Amino acid sequence: MKSGLTQRRYGPFNGNRVLLSEAVESGGGIVAGRWDGAALADISMRLELRIESGGHLPKPPDLLSGRIWKTDGIWMLGEISIFAGSRESDEYRDADLFHRRDILFKRSRIINNIRAYFINTGFLECETPIRVACPATEPFLHAFSASAGGDERYLATSPELHLKRMIAAGYERVFEITHSFRAEETGRNHRTEFTMLEWYRAWAGLESIRKDCEEIIERLCMVTGKEPPGRPFPAVKWRDAFIEHAGVDPFRDEISGANRTVIDACERAGVETSGLSGTAEILDALFVSLVEPELAKYPALFLYGFPVCPGALSRTISDHDNEMAERFELYLGGTEIANAFDELTDPDECEIRMELSNRRRTEYGLTPYPADRAFLGALKYGMPPSAGIALGVDRLIMWLTGSKYIENVVAFP
Repeated sequence: MKSGLTQRRYGPFNGNRVLLSEAVESGGGIVAGRWDGAALADISMRLELRIESGGHLPKPPDLLSGRIWKTDGIWMLGEISIFAGSRESDEYRDADLFHRRDILFKRSRIINNIRAYFINTGFLECETPIRVACPATEPFLHAFSASAGGDERYLATSPELHLKRMIAAGYERVFEITHSFRAEETGRNHRTEFTMLEWYRAWAGLESIRKDCEEIIERLCMVTGKEPPGRPFPAVKWRDAFIEHAGVDPFRDEISGANRTVIDACERAGVETSGLSGTAEILDALFVSLVEPELAKYPALFLYGFPVCPGALSRTISDHDNEMAERFELYLGGTEIANAFDELTDPDECEIRMELSNRRRTEYGLTPYPADRAFLGALKYGMPPSAGIALGVDRLIMWLTGSKYIENVVAFP
């Protein structure tokens, strides 16, 4: 790869070469090229990799970062990764956008095939509001304010409540592909603005949603050329996964007192618990550190049997004296892709859950959210037994295309 930075003649390089543009498209990787002591660039001079000596990563606003493995002062062999910063120059953004073309065409085909599946199976495609009065029912979902002219509104964290109102109004199968917004940290799998797919089936249970998931994923694998997981996808209990991979029974072992099983497991895993509040947060940290990485051995997996989360609007069931939410999470290659509920339809219980969620928010110093009275009114009118699911489209596209970073599968990161 010729940089164009200088007209000097260089000697041969015998290592494997990867174009910088190819490494960018794939989310990073090993790259080789001509080095001028300050930057490595492709022939267009629009994509530039700045690397500090000593392996230190540059600070924002650099878009690309990396470390040198081998250099003779002229040719360089190293590894680059996408840095979640921003460029001051639109030139770099446009070049990066151009080099996402293969991913973006695949993304378009994937979304079109998702839409075709639902339309061909009798679903109604819905368009719900982006600005809403009640953005979330769970205590740890944080919304962006979108108030204007004294009208208190938030950007929707999910279209859940509006789609359930459609079910209560008599539409038996509904779906939506929309942007959702959550004020949380960004990372490899997280963006504050992301694409959400949600669908709901009246007079159906979680088994119907599982079959939808398997059918959609198998279909999308055919479209993208990815090897599809074998059907049916295996199902594993959350508790069993905890016992196997963390050595902890989350329903039996105590956090404090004489039985320190959970705290000891956190210490062994290097999980800092001093800044965490309550059992749920500590178990979640332990799950992310010890259990979730082990789920990568499954190409696809349904994880079920979770404890009840305050504010979450799923039915509950009892299993050996343990109260559990009637829901599952879909994992692909070890990454959570979707969260499905057997929906709670009791208006009084839903209101209690919302109040409990706001109580939790207040305890943690967070602003409580107003209850969605239109949604509660729809439940009082009557919502049939239903099941629904929220699926992260960007994460699904990451898995289908082998992308390592969520920023690589969207046009404007």
